[in-house]
Amino acid sequence: MSRKLGSISALILCAAVLATTATGAASKVIARKSRSGLYAAVGAHATVRHPHSFALKVFANPRQLVNGNWLVFCKRGRVRGTKVGRMNGRTPLQKKVPVALDKATSCTLSAEAVLTKKGKVTLVLYAY
Repeated sequence: MSRKLGSISALILCAAVLATTATGAASKVIARKSRSGLYAAVGAHATVRHPHSFALKVFANPRQLVNGNWLVFCKRGRVRGTKVGRMNGRTPLQKKVPVALDKATSCTLSAEAVLTKKGKVTLVLYAY
């Protein structure tokens, strides 16, 4: 019986590893901020060492249109790189954000989101 449980445990572990590999690198929440009110605006930023990519998600209650922008600043030794972008759409809104420099030693992601009505807005930043 214990031999059978060991085989099942090994099978579950292999399935978990394959699922993680199939979906890419695991994400990590690097910042989360919320604000409430009429035309509520929220901003967040975080610095990450050796990132592969970033993403951000915007949630609102009640669901509504949001506008915002993001900026990534990366460095590798004396080399610097910057990328900027805008986002708008109905929540929940998700946006992939590229790293601004290949093989960067560190990058800072900054983003902000603004509601078009009254409500609560939450901005979550992820690193991969």
